[in-house]
Amino acid sequence: LAPTSSTARSFMDCVPIQVDIISCWRSEDKSMWYSIRARDERKVRWLHKRYSDFKALHEAMLQMWSMRFLRLPSLPPPGLVGMRHKLDIGGFNVRRQWGLQSYLDDLLMQARPIVSYPELAEFLGYASGMSVCEESVG
Repeated sequence: LAPTSSTARSFMDCVPIQVDIISCWRSEDKSMWYSIRARDERKVRWLHKRYSDFKALHEAMLQMWSMRFLRLPSLPPPGLVGMRHKLDIGGFNVRRQWGLQSYLDDLLMQARPIVSYPELAEFLGYASGMSVCEESVG
């Protein structure tokens, strides 16, 4: 899933990536989505993920991280049958967004170069052949 060209690979081997969860919003089906901006020196990628996407990333990386003797950060906890997040009890949604931001920050501090972590690269829209909304940095 890593970039196919050697130029893309060498660029991604050393480029710093900044990832920010810009907002969270509820869709018509009541699912909570997180709008994410992934920015490097060349592009800004806009992604939309659900908590289940973060959970799938976490599960995919568990084995890889333990083999590399790295500390995989903890995900913020899921809500009880979705009630805490549907009703936003105690600011649950904002706390979860902050927790997910912290999770991504911790991952990115350890996962270098990102092309060595294909699950994370794909999650952030850096896998070759992915269709993501992106714009050039200029």
